[in-house]
Amino acid sequence: MTSDKNTQIITSRILVALVFLLLSSATLIQWMGLSWFDQHRVTQIAAMGLTTFLLMLNKKTLHLDARHINMAYIFIGWGAISSVLSNNWFAGLSEVALFISMWALLIFSWNQSEQDNKYFLTCLIISLRLIVYGLAVFFGATYAGALKNPTMYFSPSMLIDGFSNLRYQGQFFTMALPVLLVASKADTYFPTNRLWRNADVLAVLFGVTLVLIAGTRGTVAAWLAVGVVLFVLGPLARRLAIWMFLALLVCLFTVPLLMSFLPGGMESLRADPDSLMGMSGREILWEIAIKNIMMHPWFGVGPMGFSDLSNQVAAHPHQFLLQLASEWGLPVAMGALIVLGRLAYRVCMAPAHVFIRLDGQTPWLAWGVVYGLFGGLIQAMVDGIFITPYSQIWISILFGLMCRVIFFRPKLVVEHRRINFTFGLIFLAALWLIFVVISKIELASNTDFMGTQPRFWITGGLRSRP
Repeated sequence: MTSDKNTQIITSRILVALVFLLLSSATLIQWMGLSWFDQHRVTQIAAMGLTTFLLMLNKKTLHLDARHINMAYIFIGWGAISSVLSNNWFAGLSEVALFISMWALLIFSWNQSEQDNKYFLTCLIISLRLIVYGLAVFFGATYAGALKNPTMYFSPSMLIDGFSNLRYQGQFFTMALPVLLVASKADTYFPTNRLWRNADVLAVLFGVTLVLIAGTRGTVAAWLAVGVVLFVLGPLARRLAIWMFLALLVCLFTVPLLMSFLPGGMESLRADPDSLMGMSGREILWEIAIKNIMMHPWFGVGPMGFSDLSNQVAAHPHQFLLQLASEWGLPVAMGALIVLGRLAYRVCMAPAHVFIRLDGQTPWLAWGVVYGLFGGLIQAMVDGIFITPYSQIWISILFGLMCRVIFFRPKLVVEHRRINFTFGLIFLAALWLIFVVISKIELASNTDFMGTQPRFWITGGLRSRP
């Protein structure tokens, strides 16, 4: 029995390491010959397969909350009905399957951080360090190269790698940098010394610098909004908010200095009021979404259905709740609002000792997760975090960690029959997504060209049927 248990632990740890290695490599190495966006989509589906296998391996020790399961069932069932009633059931069911993939990653993060907490957090932090350090090295190398070529006109996209769009990298940084800022204080297998702390701070400053050069307003706004709330939630939360504010302040002064050495660098910065305060076409998308909500209030136009609507701006509304309401129906959007509101309430009302649950020693990492998760959720109100595959992966992982902190061990544990049904849903969704990738791979792109309207692939939704 002990030998079987040890084998299970070793296998679980190998699978956890593989998941985070996959996530790290997906932004550092373009190993599929596809655009970064499309590579991230395939990575999302591969990570879902690994986590499904891991969860099935540990099925007997899972603790799933019955209320959480019931809400997910309702969302999935409603989305399936909406898909069947829509004009593009194939795209609709694919979007529902992507929702299930996010749910699987949430369960993976929640349960694995509970069963093998120190190892899971170590893998998480190693992954974040590999990604952010790697992007910082690329930034430094590209900037140095631009300095050596003064005749080459500068564009912010030159400093971005690992993502198909400046905004997608900004979405990742919104969630990752607050966690990385406190990573050296977490109880992991890493030594908590000054070297790692200074390296993390330097990497965070590089990340904030990239956000400001790219002009990703949603990231900055999300950090400021969460920071204001954290400022009143206790001394540790206040210190983290101050650190993020200081990082922004330092980079606000250093970015113009860095750009002044590059030809066209200053002109590329987003500094004029119209650029900073403009809607960038979102008012058009929101108007289209609201019209479709009024026409189809109950089941919407179908999951991923917005990508089939004719407009010259984007394939999604750039507003998460409007996206749900217009595609899945108003009841789903209201249900999501209730879930997010309940989570926010629990975080604000939780006593200080609750936040020690995440790493067992200090609350620092839990506050970093709060900052990153709610930063991502706020940015989703003006951006496409819930359609971007890499952002979907990380917001699911952080959501699972937050559930681990706030809900701890569920009061209403589901029976094994319903756990089996849950795994059946996840397994079927994984098979469906594999089929979609194989049958629709011709819609993927091998270049990160702009001017597209990304949804499932960078080229758009799944408009043609099999």
